[in-house]
Amino acid sequence: MKNLIYLVLVLSSLTAYGQIIQNVNKTSGTVPKPITQIDSIRFNTVTNQMEIIQTNGNAENHVISDIINVTFSGQLIGTLTTIDCAGATTTGTLTSGSAANGVSTAISYTGGNAGTYSAQNVASSGVTGLTASLAAGTLANGNGSVTYTITGTPASAGTASFAITLGGQSCSFTIIVSSPAAVLATINCAGATTTGTLTSGSAANGVSTAISYTGGNAGTYSAQNVASTGVTGLTASLAAGTLANGNGSVTYTITGTPASAGTASFAITLGGQSCSFAVNVTSLAQQYPANSVFCIAGATAIVEVTNPTTGRTWMDRNLGASQVASSSTDQNAYGDLYQWGRRADGHQCRTSPTTATLSSVDQPAHGNFIIAPFVPNDWRSPQNANLWQGVNGVNNPCPSGYRLPTQTELNNERMSWSSINGAGAFASPLKWTLTGYRNLSDGLLGLVGTDGNYWSSTVSGTNSMDLYFNSSGASTGVSKRAYGFSVRCLKN
Repeated sequence: MKNLIYLVLVLSSLTAYGQIIQNVNKTSGTVPKPITQIDSIRFNTVTNQMEIIQTNGNAENHVISDIINVTFSGQLIGTLTTIDCAGATTTGTLTSGSAANGVSTAISYTGGNAGTYSAQNVASSGVTGLTASLAAGTLANGNGSVTYTITGTPASAGTASFAITLGGQSCSFTIIVSSPAAVLATINCAGATTTGTLTSGSAANGVSTAISYTGGNAGTYSAQNVASTGVTGLTASLAAGTLANGNGSVTYTITGTPASAGTASFAITLGGQSCSFAVNVTSLAQQYPANSVFCIAGATAIVEVTNPTTGRTWMDRNLGASQVASSSTDQNAYGDLYQWGRRADGHQCRTSPTTATLSSVDQPAHGNFIIAPFVPNDWRSPQNANLWQGVNGVNNPCPSGYRLPTQTELNNERMSWSSINGAGAFASPLKWTLTGYRNLSDGLLGLVGTDGNYWSSTVSGTNSMDLYFNSSGASTGVSKRAYGFSVRCLKN
């Protein structure tokens, strides 16, 4: 019985250290058994047998006289307290479509028992095509680390994950797989398509150029900022991105203020291919209808302003104004005074000469202000109510893409003011001014700095509708078409 107790104690001690192989060496041969499968060994003197009691309750019997000896052999199986995949350190980089080379990941651990571990090959998930391999080895007695070698070719860009188990502990580590650098077969600057227009002296707004290409490799490219040549002052900017796998296009955004009219050129390089695209820059005058006549201030700068309440975008100044208003009585912001329905033929200049001869055509052959003191008080006889109607309307004096507002559109602006008077008009995003008017009967200026009068495109019988305001109020109403009023252009 003492021997039985001793053997049981030995077995209990051994099983705590890992998987040990027990070898029962007999005259008929050796019977091995992993120690973790044995519960106890006892000697039965009645049957003259050594009984090996297994953990499943079964008994394996050996005749004592047949046993030469019992030996124990094997290695200590490695165990860990913790393994730290979150703190994994990867050396080298992985690129989609390229075989891994010199890439490895070190994983630290604690509580090693100096036991051994087998080789591992762990396939990646997420980004597939990779294998993390660990050579067989021995854990440190305490803290240490193991290094997995990464091989294979990642199938895509993204995150490759590896689920590992070591020393009884499991975790997953990840490696980022990058897209390859951009490579193109061809890039087509000659077929570039530009959206928006560039005007000399005016800041670019909403202008971009699309460039098509072939043979993209789904690689990534960095952001670019390319300065213009020829016409200077502009920059073509491309945000960082990824090429298509095949054919596609990229879009450069054009910013800045062109220094002159002419051709702005941009030399670009993308995906190993280089070319230059060109964008035409027009003069400010070219943005206005052909044969427009400009007054002292020249062609009016085209700068957008949006009223957040109405959501509509306008020019930030009156036609003929040289600047945005600094006050409601800023003379440089008054601008010109148009007779309703007339083009910019010079009559709108505040000091243009007058004539009493009414016009029988839509476009008089002169730039005089036509006085019309008799009913229906229109510069044209017979009247034409179809002028100034829309962006393509006859005699529209606004620049390309702009038009006269309707009476409803003017009234919506009026109703958005903080106060319904001249003060509210100037305080609005559009900074309306007290422009005065030009009298239909003699061509003289009236109420400049006191009243604001702005035409709409809307007709009412023999008259047309306008916006009127002064220090005490504001309204929309009807006026005779021979009056000279201000024009503020609305983006179509």
